[in-house]
Amino acid sequence: MDKTEKIKKYIEKFMSVENEIQKLQEKMKTWKTWKQKLQEAILQYMDDSDSLTLPVSSTQQLKRIQRTEHTALSFHYLEECLIEILTEEEQVDYVLEYIRENREVKKVYELKVCSI
Repeated sequence: MDKTEKIKKYIEKFMSVENEIQKLQEKMKTWKTWKQKLQEAILQYMDDSDSLTLPVSSTQQLKRIQRTEHTALSFHYLEECLIEILTEEEQVDYVLEYIRENREVKKVYELKVCSI
């Protein structure tokens, strides 16, 4: 098999894998939406019945827990925080600009399927 035939086979397989991934991502999106709706209904039931746990089987239970989620660390948020602790606006601008220009940048090559 020459190089041209080999790369054609690789492209064909790549496209097959790409299509399968897209299908699975759509399925995952649907399942996650469904799970979220079910979770909301179950949590509402637990609220209404003052339950912290619900039995699932002889070895499992659903337990209502609380976890903390943090918002993304954005430049807008950093600016708000720096304004609170630094006295001069020039200092805030300098620190933000320093962070913007000195953060790590990585170049990654990948294939993207595009319409012609």
